[in-house]
Amino acid sequence: EGPGAEHFVTLQGSLGNYIQWVEGSSMAILVVDRTKYVPAGTDTIIRFNMTNPWVPIPPSILTIKSTCVGGPPGGQGSALGSCYICDVNNCENPKRYDFPVQYMEQDCGRLCTNEQAFLAIPDVNVTLTSGSIGESSTVNNAQNTLFLTLTPSYMLPQGSRIIISDLYPLERSGPVCVGGRDAHLFRCSGCPATPGGVENSAYYELSSGELTLTVRNGTVVPLGTTLEFTVGWVNPPTISRTNCIERNVLLCPPLLLPTIRFIFSPTSFVLGETRPLPGNVLGGGTTEAFSAITSRVYEHNTLPGKSNIVTFELVPNIKLLPGTTITLSGLVGFDAATPGTDQVPLSTTVGSDGACFRYASTHALGKWDPAANTLTLTIAPGCSLNPSNVTRVAVNVKNPPTAQTPRTITAAASFEKCTACVPACGCGLAAGPAYTLAAQALVGTVLSAAGTPSWTLLEASESTAVPGQSNLVTLRVRASAVLLPGTSVTVAGLNNTLSDMPVEHRNLTITTSPGGGSWVVVAPFERAGAAFTLTLPTGVYVGAGATLSITMPVVNGVAQQPSQSLQVSAVAKIEIVPGGLVTETVSVGVQGSTGSVLTFSDPPRLLRKSITEMTRVGGAYNILTVRMTPNFEIDGST
Repeated sequence: EGPGAEHFVTLQGSLGNYIQWVEGSSMAILVVDRTKYVPAGTDTIIRFNMTNPWVPIPPSILTIKSTCVGGPPGGQGSALGSCYICDVNNCENPKRYDFPVQYMEQDCGRLCTNEQAFLAIPDVNVTLTSGSIGESSTVNNAQNTLFLTLTPSYMLPQGSRIIISDLYPLERSGPVCVGGRDAHLFRCSGCPATPGGVENSAYYELSSGELTLTVRNGTVVPLGTTLEFTVGWVNPPTISRTNCIERNVLLCPPLLLPTIRFIFSPTSFVLGETRPLPGNVLGGGTTEAFSAITSRVYEHNTLPGKSNIVTFELVPNIKLLPGTTITLSGLVGFDAATPGTDQVPLSTTVGSDGACFRYASTHALGKWDPAANTLTLTIAPGCSLNPSNVTRVAVNVKNPPTAQTPRTITAAASFEKCTACVPACGCGLAAGPAYTLAAQALVGTVLSAAGTPSWTLLEASESTAVPGQSNLVTLRVRASAVLLPGTSVTVAGLNNTLSDMPVEHRNLTITTSPGGGSWVVVAPFERAGAAFTLTLPTGVYVGAGATLSITMPVVNGVAQQPSQSLQVSAVAKIEIVPGGLVTETVSVGVQGSTGSVLTFSDPPRLLRKSITEMTRVGGAYNILTVRMTPNFEIDGST
């Protein structure tokens, strides 16, 4: 029986589609009906029933031999052609069968030759020796990657098929991409040459729920090979029984356990033994979302009305495909759109992923909705946001003019669905269904505009409190902002000093820490305000929270006075964006120091005084040594 059975008759030529078994041999004979012929170039398929051996034996090899001697007898004029069929083991006495010439192809010389055709068809029941299946994601409705490791029990020639069943169904039949180490061994049998390709592909049939991988032409998988490859898939929209927490298991979605079978060759009639594929996949169980821990927002400064950079770091737990829209909400006071438009430029500097988004067919743009205070980002073709990876979007903004409540920003995402299998959709059928990521608050707050640079440390000290003496007054300050070269710092409150200070004493020493250095700067002294004003020279960068020490040489007054509070202020040149490429000038308010200085309260005295002698022997030569340590300078007039 079968679609090709009608071509054959018995040895005696009687009607009926039979195969002739030769008793005592391992041979059966098929005779072509005299009114028909077996066409070239197409498959002729027949089937017949037989009983398998009672005990295992080595795999059989079906051998077909035929000799076709043709042409009309004598070369022409006869209405019959001849076909000779020989025994597989004995071709010395072939039997002759005649058939009408009109049923032969026109090129009789090509059809009937003296050449012998030989075909060997091994048919092997290939099974799974070992294997496993794993996955990359358990997020509901998300794109997933299945990791498969398979060791078949026999070699797989070209055209062999690996059939995986009982996976969560995709939406339609079609190609599915194969990746991994051994992806090059497979081709998609029956796939159209559409994006997704024929090579390195498998074919999914919706009606049977089978995923078929076909060994590509010219390729053989040797015996003992362990295949490793991946398949793109889509998770179910709900969790499976493996993760379902319902008491009543009937309320849980069904659990599908993947199975596998092999078909040895395209001509094989052994359907393959179905076996379970070890592994727990396609169970789902996690809702698609942005990470509540690693998704965050931060800004570079909080200066009212100044330029700023707001950076969003987004970490989804599923792959976000091209065409996905991400909505950032809560951006009250977010002034970033190009004037007169709803377009927000996104940074494309190193470390920023702004180029992966587009609006109005232009990359590195987002859409601003001033009424809703939302920024919408659409993933551009060729880009995607991979699960657990940080995608960084930086935007240049202008801070609100006055302080406001710090804003908490939320991120949400949605994908409507891929309507056509194009490269932007991912790969084949596993491009993914529609999905939605609910609004998730990002860690951090922005846009408060409540910060102005201030001094967080002011400690004053001096080298001496003796009236009229040279004194080194040191002020240690720490600013909340980065102070760049060009910043002007004024220290006032040096009252009743420098009455006769020489010019060279105007050299001030500044140091920075940690990791800083020491510089000498020339600073004028304003007698009216009793203040020094210095400018940070080129190369002096004082980091936010770093300590700036200013050492000022003065001459103490002669009359005792209360401790002076040194007043420090600055016209600061600070960086608005990282790296100091964009700077602005802001005031750092006046603030008084702590510590007791400039009291002139320590009278001149000898801190240490002693006299010793070399010997006490009467009448002997002696040396008296006087030692003293004053708290004042001793000059030639003392």
